[in-house]
Amino acid sequence: MATALPGAGIRIADVHEGRAVTRFSQSLNYAGKGIIAVDLGLRTNKVYQTYQDNGEWEREIAVQTGGLAGATGAGYVTGRAVALTMTRIALAATLWGWAIMIGSSIVIGAVAAYQMDEQGKKITSRAWDRWIK
Repeated sequence: MATALPGAGIRIADVHEGRAVTRFSQSLNYAGKGIIAVDLGLRTNKVYQTYQDNGEWEREIAVQTGGLAGATGAGYVTGRAVALTMTRIALAATLWGWAIMIGSSIVIGAVAAYQMDEQGKKITSRAWDRWIK
């Protein structure tokens, strides 16, 4: 468990600011779930298009599932790690610190998710071709 640095953290002056921080946190949570839902929809469409083209849609399901698992896991772990690191170095004490923390979490998480998506699809493709085909 991480230990807080003395004097580091969010300074909340009143209940109104506390509620604003809570709403902001909930919004980020919903946005993350929304991104996963959109990704799932796009992957489902890709499988459906493969089915419509009389392709190997079963293989495409396996490939897209591997990619989704890799991307989701990498995005989650990376986002948490970046947020924890930024908080621990007390960047969250200012508005610009929050902007840097959120922006870098999104960018780093997206890059890691993309890389793991590609790796997950590659691994699943090889496994499918080796053991199923």
